[in-house]
Amino acid sequence: HLKAVRRGAKESYVLADLPYGSYETPQQALDNARILLSHGADGVKLEGVREEVVKYLIEHNIEVCGHLGLLPQTQHKKAVQGKKFEQAKELILGAATLEKLGIFMLVLELIPEELGQIITDNSGMPTIGIGSGRFTDGQVLIVNDILGITPYKLRLAKKYQDYQTLSLDTIKKYREEVEQKVFPAEDNVRHMAQDELQQLMAWVNQF
Repeated sequence: HLKAVRRGAKESYVLADLPYGSYETPQQALDNARILLSHGADGVKLEGVREEVVKYLIEHNIEVCGHLGLLPQTQHKKAVQGKKFEQAKELILGAATLEKLGIFMLVLELIPEELGQIITDNSGMPTIGIGSGRFTDGQVLIVNDILGITPYKLRLAKKYQDYQTLSLDTIKKYREEVEQKVFPAEDNVRHMAQDELQQLMAWVNQF
């Protein structure tokens, strides 16, 4: 997938997630990060405050993006993070630690807007929010949520189109036209030249 993305985005910065379980140790993280870079990534993203891992990657010239708040690789329940004082404080300190280590950007997922603003205002690196309010430096959403491909509605996202309904209606229409012999129509078929067809039919009729 990464190679395909790079082929289609030759001029863009490509950031690749280190998969779950691929950065348990600094050396494992470096080995896997180098694989991602060899396939076209410009930098890697990892979740949580993994100080030794982040430090080791940056020391070996790997550009690292952090990810705090909801960590989807390990937290499957989509609950807002940092609503309480202690948890919010921990996220602020985590962001500061990652910045000090040298990450170039931080993704903040599903945290209160106020917390997103505090981290952004006290950070010298860009912050990208997903469900984290209006005051992060940038925003990211899952393309399926934007297009309305998924059936459920998330408060953190905005559905700009309803491609799920459109897709289902389109497939239903196709099925109906096939059943009713409307499709294929004359515009959708190709014919043999008459002389070739006559020659073929003469041969077929021998049997």
